[in-house]
Amino acid sequence: MSKKISELFDECENAFRLEVLPHYIVENEAEPLKFYLEGVPLPPKNTNQDWLNRLKKASLKGQVFKRLRIMPENLTSYIKFEIEWEYVNNVASGEKIKILPKNMIEQKVENNLKDYWLFDDKTAFELRYDDYGKFLSVDLIKEDKVIKSCIDTKNQLWPLGIELTDYLKDYRLKIY
Repeated sequence: MSKKISELFDECENAFRLEVLPHYIVENEAEPLKFYLEGVPLPPKNTNQDWLNRLKKASLKGQVFKRLRIMPENLTSYIKFEIEWEYVNNVASGEKIKILPKNMIEQKVENNLKDYWLFDDKTAFELRYDDYGKFLSVDLIKEDKVIKSCIDTKNQLWPLGIELTDYLKDYRLKIY
């Protein structure tokens, strides 16, 4: 019997998330994104608190959570929101986040990228979204060949990524 993704977050040693879309429509981000776009300087308290608590708990247990964000050439408002309000707090809570500009990816890899979670290089879930970034489903990947592709993509792209703190230095110089 296959495990639910929520169980794997609790039980894994390592979790890896690949994010490739320029925009996501996620229900629990609607209000914070609205506040961000209205110019509120800081996120409301308790924004994304369940995830931040999970990250802190995982870090204390020695689990490693990594996220690689593929960055388009033109940053969307959503990506700016992600960087400034979510990623900074995620890193402070123990997640390792790297940014990889899309132009640093070989064309053959770029064409096959999909959003996924990979746990302990054994179990993978594809996150499916419609053309507008609205979440549709999370699906267990059963084919060994596809899981191997997720592992290979992680191993190929993670070393190319820029640590969030280093990316922020350059990002902030450009916007201020």
